[in-house]
Amino acid sequence: SWGIDALEADQLDRALASFDEGVALAPTYPEGWHKRSAVHYLLDDYGSALNDLEHVLLLEPRHFPALAGMAVMLEEVGERQGALKLLRRARELNPHLDQIDERIDALQVEVEGRGI
Repeated sequence: SWGIDALEADQLDRALASFDEGVALAPTYPEGWHKRSAVHYLLDDYGSALNDLEHVLLLEPRHFPALAGMAVMLEEVGERQGALKLLRRARELNPHLDQIDERIDALQVEVEGRGI
């Protein structure tokens, strides 16, 4: 909760330190890794953010927020094919994600040249 409070207060260094401690104390808890990835993302450290999300998915392969977050980063760095694949998987797990169909439709047209 300290990390979340720091994150909400936009104190990213404090949030990162809290989540670092959290994953050290509870390395099998996926949400600690997920929250830490969010801080890395906000710090523009995509490599660390993606590594943390990969760890989340090793612990819980059905963690659709991790899949969606990974897709956002891949799309931002131009890896649209990979982003589309991850978004499709996230939608399989939770078809009610906000704007998932719109994001998939846009990427699908861009990557595959056609809509659903």
